[in-house]
Amino acid sequence: MAQIVIVGAGVAGLSTAYYLRKMLGSDVSIIVLDKNTRVGGNANSLNVMLNNGDNRFVDMGVNDFNDATYVNLLALWKEIGINFSDYASPLINSEMYTSQNGSDAYFEDIYGGFHAVGKVNLQDIATGNANFQAALWKWYQPYQDDEAAAPDISVGEFLALPQYAGQFPPDFINKNLYPRINGMYFTTENAPLGTPIPSQMPLWMVAHYYVLQEGWGQSAPKGSDTWSRQYFIGGATRWLEYLAQVIQRMGVKLMMDMDDINVTHNSSGQGWQVNAGGYPLINCDILISGLHADDTYSMINGAAQSQDPMIQALTNFTSAQCEVVAHQDWSQFPPQPKPPYFMTYNIHVYDYDTLAPGDTTASIYRPYTITYVCNFHQNDQPLNKDPYFFVTVNPRQPIAYNLILAQQGTGYKASATFRHAKLDYSCMQGQVIIQKEQMESMVQGRDLYFCGSFTIGAGLHEECIIQAQDIANKIANPQYVSPNTYDFKKEKNRHFAPAYMVTALNNLKNAEKKS
Repeated sequence: MAQIVIVGAGVAGLSTAYYLRKMLGSDVSIIVLDKNTRVGGNANSLNVMLNNGDNRFVDMGVNDFNDATYVNLLALWKEIGINFSDYASPLINSEMYTSQNGSDAYFEDIYGGFHAVGKVNLQDIATGNANFQAALWKWYQPYQDDEAAAPDISVGEFLALPQYAGQFPPDFINKNLYPRINGMYFTTENAPLGTPIPSQMPLWMVAHYYVLQEGWGQSAPKGSDTWSRQYFIGGATRWLEYLAQVIQRMGVKLMMDMDDINVTHNSSGQGWQVNAGGYPLINCDILISGLHADDTYSMINGAAQSQDPMIQALTNFTSAQCEVVAHQDWSQFPPQPKPPYFMTYNIHVYDYDTLAPGDTTASIYRPYTITYVCNFHQNDQPLNKDPYFFVTVNPRQPIAYNLILAQQGTGYKASATFRHAKLDYSCMQGQVIIQKEQMESMVQGRDLYFCGSFTIGAGLHEECIIQAQDIANKIANPQYVSPNTYDFKKEKNRHFAPAYMVTALNNLKNAEKKS
């Protein structure tokens, strides 16, 4: 019996195990390994106790999704028996941006209106945002049936097109669009050579955020039957724990708390010897990594400096380490933080219109700080009602120790770290190479596949599931050709964007019409 080992019990690893079992049946042995005692990977939910004694949950990593565009996530939920209303509910999708020195701040309310705390042209931001969303749709629409005609274009080039003259005011670009790109992709205007500043990002990659996750920036009130951003009831880890139970009932073996996993090629050159804790563990025919690319390269020891282009492409990825803290410390907010001067997402950003050329003061490792209000994000109690509690990614100043929340049961402080890939040109080129090699070049299959973080796109839940489906399809049928291969520097007869992005655009347009 053929044996497949998947390393990593996050959304990619667990989903890949599910689809492989579904497609291959009981003809193969499937084992999932993870170094942690919990499943979830970057989905890390904790139960915490507020200072008044209330018990709540917080997400320290992955925390929400868009139910209009995460079609594969919802299809998987339906297949495995997850009832949507038991696992997801609309959040309050509102944002505040604060400048680097805290002098300017503004926020969007739930219906897209803007309100100022400092000096900023709110009408310009509102106009630019609406125009950008409409232009993005109109730009991609004509190329859906004729991808070869789609031109390569960066965000900056797109904004400068003659037909959009005057539609994208400076305050929109510098205090809204570029900060959003900054936060999603860990890019800055002062990034080192090879890292795309927001203006140089490929337009289709920026569309991943605006289309898949943000959904044009619109949202719906709680209880509405229109689509919206959703949070995971009980935390993002909860549905993955359910999936882990499902695959175990299907005969997949799940082995957690496996220390120091590393692998070497079998002496035959085909298949792998998997070791854990320094001891031989399993021989497998196919190894699938659901880890970060750099962790994958380390785990396989570079496959002894293999010339395999896919293995070499793993070195194209670098990650930023993010600090996450759950707390009740108001000092993380800008001046005047009390309601209504904060929103769900409170983001501290660079001022792109004031950075001098060559300025090196901005950190390339922590390009943004975000504090989200859990009362709004976990929209499950009356709003504007104390006690408020927060999660901050990359605190801009130390959080008071006594205000960091304690985890229920252990009393440990609710702080964690997670990895975020730097979505630079090197990373994007690595994605292209990996997809070509494992989805196109090896018609007869291969013994190593990569489905981990940022394999495709922006590393979202939806994209991890899509990659899991593609790998399972390829292993089950070596002749399978994925519609999601692409090249951000378009080659002849290749996609200008992954097929799932075109589908998401259509879904959003249809949802917009219905609402």
